[in-house]
Amino acid sequence: MHGDGQDKVVSLIYEAALNGERWTDAVRAVAAITGSSQCVLHFFDQTGLNGGLAPMMDPEAVASYKERWRQYSPHWRHAVLYPVGRIFDFDDREERETIRHTAIYNEWWAPQGLGFGMRGANLVADDEGTVMASVYKPRGEEFSGDERRRFDGLVDHLVRAVEIHRRLRLAQLAAAQGADSAQSGFLVVDRRGRLLSDDGPTCASLAEAGLLVSDGARRRLRTFDRSLERLIAGNGHVSGGSCELMGDDGVLLRFTVVPVHGEAEAAPHWLQIDQPAALVHVAVPEAQRRTRIQRLIEFHRLTRAEADVAVEIARGDGRAAVAERLGIRETTVRSHLTAIFDKLGVHRQSELVNLVAGPL
Repeated sequence: MHGDGQDKVVSLIYEAALNGERWTDAVRAVAAITGSSQCVLHFFDQTGLNGGLAPMMDPEAVASYKERWRQYSPHWRHAVLYPVGRIFDFDDREERETIRHTAIYNEWWAPQGLGFGMRGANLVADDEGTVMASVYKPRGEEFSGDERRRFDGLVDHLVRAVEIHRRLRLAQLAAAQGADSAQSGFLVVDRRGRLLSDDGPTCASLAEAGLLVSDGARRRLRTFDRSLERLIAGNGHVSGGSCELMGDDGVLLRFTVVPVHGEAEAAPHWLQIDQPAALVHVAVPEAQRRTRIQRLIEFHRLTRAEADVAVEIARGDGRAAVAERLGIRETTVRSHLTAIFDKLGVHRQSELVNLVAGPL
């Protein structure tokens, strides 16, 4: 197995990145090529082990670890300090003789047939938690130099595959809510308004507006009156809705918050580090207005004055309000509407609104 076998495992790792159901197969393949009795993907938060994937371990042992032993683990308090991709083994973190006298070693570790032959690396490390991949030899055995090199050669691929999987999973959750997260202007955020995925131009606009701040390893939406934060978190009520905010740069932004419902993901995912709460669509009303006006002029041959009236009428507050905003008489608005109806082939104001205010 060695060159060809390694290539097959790498391919399987990337298959798992695209299809989450293949992670179990990938984990087993990593164990096989490294001569391991166990291969585990752990997720640690600030309280210790909070999830993971351990298909080769007794489920009852996994449950007892989470319920009783996780806070005593020789892994997480030390492993979480390592950067992504840094490879370590058991002796990098603990003295073996010290561990031999602990309750977790004698009551959980040794009964699982685990010894001190271990190799691991962090695949994700940020302030929300750490994802670690580790392989274990049976009790009394150690990794050979060749087996160590095989594991080490897979680490960079595991790091990239998990990052790909995280991004695709967020996009799939967003799509399940009926929105296209790849569309420009959409952000995926957690309940604290921290960005889980985003598009670059939108983030640049938010930063210029003073509405995006650093929060640990991630960026977070912030408003002084917390209006946007309340729409995202819900504060015990149904989240979602819209609000308009003026940025530090004087640009008015409109935010539409769409909750990410729990049913979008039927079962808890082993990679629990990302917990989406909402999609946030960011729009610049004035930019949208200019785009709509240009479209009406270019494609429907309206004059600039007619296009201005058509776009303002679409706001739905009547001819008098349109006349006041545009600084013209109401009779002029009526005259423009007659021409607009004729050019657009519509007969009711509601039809005009639907045409003008439709998707850009």
